Amino acid sequence: MVPVYKYIASKVASPCTLHICGNTMAYLPYLPDSNIDLISVDAQVDLGFAKSILGKKVALGGSIPTISALLFGTPKQVTDAAIHSIKSGVDVLMPACGIPPRTSLENVRAMVDVAKCMVYQ
Repeated sequence: MVPVYKYIASKVASPCTLHICGNTMAYLPYLPDSNIDLISVDAQVDLGFAKSILGKKVALGGSIPTISALLFGTPKQVTDAAIHSIKSGVDVLMPACGIPPRTSLENVRAMVDVAKCMVYQ
């Protein structure tokens, strides 16, 4: 897929983000050569490993668990997951996949609040 990603990135006049659901750790070594600007990872991906592979060549996004934390968790669980993601090296704090319908506004706010707090530290 790297040649396809390179082609897509060459045709887009803005930063390119790629999200692949599931455990993508086996694919990560190929992504620094893909010309993708940010890889968004799912909750199954070890963030420390991902950051060590991607380095500074590709930004790392993710990986707040969408079901266990955002949909069914508490704001405290979302906060803990968000802090863990940032401390593990994510460059962009975001859900591990799409935000599920019926996710509480409080849980979404908890994720945003952590991002705001970490930016100003």
